[in-house]
Amino acid sequence: MIQTHSESKRPASSLRALFAPVFVSILLSLPTVALSATPADTEPSLWDQVTDWFDGEETDGEETDGEWTDGEETDGEETDGEWTDGEWTDGEWTDGEWTDGEWTDGEWTDGEWTDGEETDFTEIDLSEPTGDEPLGYLCYDDGREKPITPSDALWLAKMVDGETGGDPSQDDADAMLWTIAQRTDLPSFKDRSIEYLTRAYSQPINHRWTRTGMYCREYYADDFEGTIPDKCSRSRTRRRAENIDKSWDEVDELARRAVLEFATGRLDNPVLGAIGWFDSAVWRRGETSGKNDAKHRELVAEIERNSFYARRRSPDTLAWDEWHVTVVAADEFCPDFVGNDTTASDDDFGDDTTFFAQETDR
Repeated sequence: MIQTHSESKRPASSLRALFAPVFVSILLSLPTVALSATPADTEPSLWDQVTDWFDGEETDGEETDGEWTDGEETDGEETDGEWTDGEWTDGEWTDGEWTDGEWTDGEWTDGEWTDGEETDFTEIDLSEPTGDEPLGYLCYDDGREKPITPSDALWLAKMVDGETGGDPSQDDADAMLWTIAQRTDLPSFKDRSIEYLTRAYSQPINHRWTRTGMYCREYYADDFEGTIPDKCSRSRTRRRAENIDKSWDEVDELARRAVLEFATGRLDNPVLGAIGWFDSAVWRRGETSGKNDAKHRELVAEIERNSFYARRRSPDTLAWDEWHVTVVAADEFCPDFVGNDTTASDDDFGDDTTFFAQETDR
């Protein structure tokens, strides 16, 4: 008898009984296959929790036990909260930039510049200079020199203090000191000391303008009956006497400091060619009257309340260059060239235009 397809089929219950053990074995041998979907409103199965961090997405050097482990954050960038690749260690820069709160790469150490920018000059000692040794020298472009002595320094400081009523600015001081320096090269003063010129030129410290001096004493004679002019008033003559009698320590500190810096070659010249100054009101009157022009005076600068001027002739100080009068410290030498040749160029002196001096018989 020929069997049909339906007749050869085993009963369903018999088939399940036969293949059930095989299916279980296959499922147990495939652990990476999810057994069933987890409904969104139920807790994840234990299997789901175990496989979350084990699918190759979060174990390739990204996070294990809450720390970075694959060289991403340990290659000189951060370890235990500190930078270790020459950038940041224990809260301080160590790659030549910042250590213990101070710059160490030639820039800033212990509050002072160390790369030559601020170490050329040490702090000025403001104590009174004494003795006979010069503090510095005035140098002239014809080869002459003039010492700046401790006595010169005292009277220069009194001049700056007196000319400004005891309250000078740095601009005042710089301009006055350089004007006196350049005035020493006028024919009348070439052989005079700086002290002599300073006391003669500056009215507030000139003894000739005191009550007993030659310019004012007539107004204080017993037989004088007229009006005392303002230039010799009691208040002015009293202040002049006080200025003259001041000790070094009684002079304004800025004036003292400026003089010591000037005497050691540390002040730039802001009034090139200037050989005198007037109160600005006096200068304006001279302009109006034509007196300034008649005396060949040329305005160089207006500083504070003073007008600093040069000459156009006898000599022409407007033609003086920065090398006509210079200042060097006592342990330095004057520029080693002679003659105020305004046609000379840098090529005439080579590449180095600082002109370090040759040793002299000083």
